Amino acid sequence: MRSLLNVGLIFGVIVFSLVSVSAWSEEDSDYPKLVAPESIDDPIQPEDGVGFDSVGVPDLSEVEPGEDDFYEGGSEDAYNDVESITITGKAGKVWDDVPDSTIGFTALELDQERVADISDLSNIAPNLQISQAFAASNPVLFIRGVGLDDFNANSSSAVAIYQDGVYMNSPAGQLFQFFDVANVEVLRGPQAGRYRNASAGAILVESQAPTPDFNTYASFTYGNYNRVEGEGALNVPIIEDRLWARFSGKFTFRDGWTKNRCGGAFRTAWNAPDPQCVYPKSVVTSAGRPGGSPSGYVNNPNFSLGANEPIYDPVNNARNWAGRAQFLLDVPLESGTMDWLLNVHGGQNLGLAAQFQQRAFNRLPGDPASALGPSAPYAQYNPRTGDPYTDRSGYVDTDGDPFAGDYNNGGYERLDLIGANLRGFWSVADDLEIVSLTGYEWHDRNTLENTDANPFDLLVTLYTDNAWQFSEELRVDSYWTDTLESSFGGFFFMEKLNVSNQFEDASGASPNILIQTYSQDTLSFSFFGEFSWNLLERLTFEGDIRYTHEFKEMDNFSTAINPFVGLTDAAYNVANETIVFSGLSGMASLTWDVTDESSVYLKYTRGWKPGHFNGGAVYSKVLIEPVRPERLNSYEIGGRISLLDGMLNVNGAVFYYDYQDLQIFALEQDGNAYPLPQLINAQGATIFGAELGFNAEPIDGLTIRYDVAFLETEYSEFTNTINRFIRDPNSGQTTFVDATLDYTGNRMIGSPAFSMSGAIQYTLPLILSEGRDWGELVPRFSFSWKDSVYFDPGEGTGPRLNLPAGTTENAPYALLNASLAWRSPNGIFEVTGWVRNIENRYYKVQSFDITESFNFVLDAYGAPRTFGFTVGAYF
Repeated sequence: MRSLLNVGLIFGVIVFSLVSVSAWSEEDSDYPKLVAPESIDDPIQPEDGVGFDSVGVPDLSEVEPGEDDFYEGGSEDAYNDVESITITGKAGKVWDDVPDSTIGFTALELDQERVADISDLSNIAPNLQISQAFAASNPVLFIRGVGLDDFNANSSSAVAIYQDGVYMNSPAGQLFQFFDVANVEVLRGPQAGRYRNASAGAILVESQAPTPDFNTYASFTYGNYNRVEGEGALNVPIIEDRLWARFSGKFTFRDGWTKNRCGGAFRTAWNAPDPQCVYPKSVVTSAGRPGGSPSGYVNNPNFSLGANEPIYDPVNNARNWAGRAQFLLDVPLESGTMDWLLNVHGGQNLGLAAQFQQRAFNRLPGDPASALGPSAPYAQYNPRTGDPYTDRSGYVDTDGDPFAGDYNNGGYERLDLIGANLRGFWSVADDLEIVSLTGYEWHDRNTLENTDANPFDLLVTLYTDNAWQFSEELRVDSYWTDTLESSFGGFFFMEKLNVSNQFEDASGASPNILIQTYSQDTLSFSFFGEFSWNLLERLTFEGDIRYTHEFKEMDNFSTAINPFVGLTDAAYNVANETIVFSGLSGMASLTWDVTDESSVYLKYTRGWKPGHFNGGAVYSKVLIEPVRPERLNSYEIGGRISLLDGMLNVNGAVFYYDYQDLQIFALEQDGNAYPLPQLINAQGATIFGAELGFNAEPIDGLTIRYDVAFLETEYSEFTNTINRFIRDPNSGQTTFVDATLDYTGNRMIGSPAFSMSGAIQYTLPLILSEGRDWGELVPRFSFSWKDSVYFDPGEGTGPRLNLPAGTTENAPYALLNASLAWRSPNGIFEVTGWVRNIENRYYKVQSFDITESFNFVLDAYGAPRTFGFTVGAYF
């Protein structure tokens, strides 16, 4: 740890050295001032250039043709404004010149990097880790090692997602609405103020808003795996100077990139693979069931989830669409201004469910007594014979291909989304503004998952949930003097969630269907305040505080059904729990603007996240009792500097977290049946890290971006008591054994030690000797690299610390991407050829250890190599 602190001290010396160099320069330098990417929440006017309407939306009517207007025939290089992709002021604040650990991306760069949804940001934003076990929903997010690896419908992320200013609580809808985007900002570090007690950080996605002039664009993409994709927008003035509308949408259709060797027909009986299913590189031992039904079993499709579903080939496809309609109204007033922005949106996913890769494990042979221990070691291969072990159905996949498998259940993920929000801005006076934001979101999700990733009905899951949420934020922004600004407001949130899940467990002689049904009601009130005070000409003190009072109630019912005898859990599990949490969070920072081109800041943040219920309470023995709120003390120092007349911008931060009662999701397995999802609190953890970013334009047309991050994390105190159902091989008697697992000193989940990303791009004008303009060529190369990532607190050895090293870990990997674009002379047309993951790297985005219950580990993999071309027109 001492060596890491030395690294931090060195980094701090570098930052202050850069600032000192800048301090020697002229005070009246003409260097450009770094300005935060404006969000629709921010009513502040920029210092010069593009005007903003009263709700903070770029007013393109003030932009002359040829300026940086992507949709007005410009298609300008996003890097021409290097400032827009730097560590900038906190988005949405009433001030915009205070440096902070926020990394922002323009619409053009998101398009160039082929960012399709929030999960793709993980590959271009260091210290942001996003994994996904579902096809189109429920991402798991970590920022600087802080997050919650919970895939349940009621998951409460430590990373707050905001879409057009609206807090998206349900994880089911967090991946949609990523089209016609104006900008995206990742706020790294705990948030207080207006960003809902996000202990890890926040991701803000802002859509392009209506503008006074007519403009439109459309793009079409075709790529490998028969990828067909279209995106477009139409902006029209309805009433001159009063009402404008913008309609936008996107669709994506793509074949699956995973070969299903069982594809082609319907299943005919319980636990029977299709007759056409062959295993050219797999092994099915005599322990497997070759087909048919167990004696006395009634072939009722209600007891074989997905029995009537076709067996698809290929799998892991994409079928989704989304649309948005926005209307911006300027209300005439005798004094002041008033604007209302209505946003109505929706989408649908019609693709298949995600298919996993499976690795079979079994206990090592040896002394029978040692095998009774809860942490007895597992292995993939029998050390005596060298043969691979199989899962509990007798299956093992040995081909090593992460994009091929034997799946007797194609599954599906049906997701419907509808939402609307109304944002109002009233400028009462020059120094007083009132902002209101009302939001409503609804979803309905139905996912049939082939959880066992094999050709038998060992474990099949049906997830069904629907929810609606309503939120209202009202705040008052005041500009008291030239040196004092404030923002005070309140936030109200309510959500109704209904869940009905079924789990088919066929590990025994006949299947059991576990049924879990629950509802959860959430009601939350918050009050927040923010202020900025220029103590001296170049010294600013700012702070914010938030008080939250949150009420949650859960009604839970779960039981088991056996097709032979009916209900098997005579006691059922009927439970009702009510919890109330109240807490404070806040931030204080001091910023010194050394010159117009450089500044440094010191910041302390008290993060707080309320507790929530265990959404995986399947068995009667599993309690739905909530976890405790988590608390985080963050200490941060950072700075930024602009050098060489703005050709080089450097920014960085060093931070330390003292993390208490962090919330952890784990799968407890008793070796007898379905694994039991747990929500627990780790006693404490510490995080030390640093971030450094460079943006440069050394010559006209050449732009370079490089970001790197370092993390050192560990659980300072974390123990968990588990139990395991065991059977004595001598007496045949069964019992439970308790054991305490100690993760103290281990590295935290989702926290790679190093991560980096970068891009280089050159705009080459195509002007022939006779002076004819043929447009321009824009070659671009980008990369990202991540160190090892662990998916459980066992540092890759599983939650029971009994798997081989690296089993639940993704090894370091790099992704290389390239594109070549041609733009017409007037900027109206553009054709781009692109390739992602050039080397076709295999990398895991999630791993689940289910060895105790079913003798396998599940892996979800990121996308393979993809390539294609995109044609766009911008008017």
